[in-house]
Amino acid sequence: MPWANLTEPWDDGWSNLKTSTRKCQGAHTAARRDCSLGFLVAANTKIFRGSMVFINTPGYAFPGPPTVADVFAGTAISTVDNSTGSNGDKLIRVMSLHCRWFKHADAEAADVGSTFEADDTADPATVRDYSSGIPIGRCVAHDTNLVQLYITTSALPAPAP
Repeated sequence: MPWANLTEPWDDGWSNLKTSTRKCQGAHTAARRDCSLGFLVAANTKIFRGSMVFINTPGYAFPGPPTVADVFAGTAISTVDNSTGSNGDKLIRVMSLHCRWFKHADAEAADVGSTFEADDTADPATVRDYSSGIPIGRCVAHDTNLVQLYITTSALPAPAP
């Protein structure tokens, strides 16, 4: 089901399926102090922990699917439910400038160093090769059906691998 609620283990975005982050440890450590941001949540929206979070044109956070006018903010630190509220009734904290594993069906060694975008035809834990969408981050590692991305916001360039 496209862009449905996250299901286990993706509901817990910080307990990654893989524990090794050596390839991006330096970048993650350097950015650890100032890598969370707060955004007001859009009306009738529930954002699950670990979801990719986007900012729409009016400036409110939502989990996707994104359009080309939206801005990538990072991944949700916790679940926030504004499903019965108005725009801006709730605040969500998101992480950017960190490493996280995402689903990618065709993960391979050649992906390392490549930029990825949100896959708007799948769930919010799936990415695809960058073509013309919203860049999410640069691949620093891969495994079977998984890529580890160094997450950046749309306003920041992805660092070199």
